[in-house]
Amino acid sequence: QEQDRIYLQTLFKKDLNENEKEWLKTKFEEQKALEKAILEAKTYAKKASKAIEKYDNNKLNDIIKAMIDREF
Repeated sequence: QEQDRIYLQTLFKKDLNENEKEWLKTKFEEQKALEKAILEAKTYAKKASKAIEKYDNNKLNDIIKAMIDREF
């Protein structure tokens, strides 16, 4: 885990070769990084939707709904 963290830091702002890209992809899949990011984004979108309810702005609500329901 610590070794991975150190290696990840060496990749920062670097033009990655194919092996480095593959390593990142594997780590993202292992950690379910994309799924976690999508879930967090949806959580914030739902909070935003709740926060603007009182303004009765249908266009903005539609944008938020589209973002929540979007498939990746």
